[in-house]
Amino acid sequence: MKKLLLVDDVKLFLELEKTLLTRSNIQLLTALSGQEAINIHRKEKVDLILCDMYMPGMNGDEVCRAIRSDEDLKNVSIIMVTTSAKDIDTCMAAGANDSILKPINPTELLKKVGKYVNIAMRRDIRILARIGVEGVKGVSSESFLGNTVNISSSGVLIETSHVFTIGENVSCSFFLPGNSTPINAEGDVVRKANGSQAGMNYYGIRFIDIKEEDKLAIESYAKRHPEAAT
Repeated sequence: MKKLLLVDDVKLFLELEKTLLTRSNIQLLTALSGQEAINIHRKEKVDLILCDMYMPGMNGDEVCRAIRSDEDLKNVSIIMVTTSAKDIDTCMAAGANDSILKPINPTELLKKVGKYVNIAMRRDIRILARIGVEGVKGVSSESFLGNTVNISSSGVLIETSHVFTIGENVSCSFFLPGNSTPINAEGDVVRKANGSQAGMNYYGIRFIDIKEEDKLAIESYAKRHPEAAT
């Protein structure tokens, strides 16, 4: 399993990157500062570091130089993340292997990361989307409310205050923006994920029973919003 270290002092960007890069063959680690990143890499010996350029205390280029100057740490790929193309030369001079600009384009990010670690491309199109969801939990028939974090024709990641059990069967319903007909699907809870909202729970649900027209509606919606693809 490959180890990726995501470094950014803004938790929102860390959660976005985690959503885009979550795979079964990838272990994701996070750091909120340059020094924390160096400490984690020293302990874990990660395969790839995705590091923000501007952070309090130690900027990304300083992190990169510190790693490259340490014999025990230097053998790692580093992608710098910055808001300005003017920083690219600085990043490369510091020893970065590559760079990417914010706001992050999901397709470009996956291509960049894929150059250094083997990251599987999802077979279906998955997009970031916050949509209200209501449903019923398995045998108990307990109703729940939540919001999608991302959706695809094969499943959904939801945010909810309710507690689910891995393997639990759920039925859920939601309206795609602009559609007057609800998407109805039955699925299994396959994983619990980390999220950005304190007090909320995040679960991946894999659809096991969904109408073909509903799958096509999700795929069509996803194709109309390529900027949100993950």
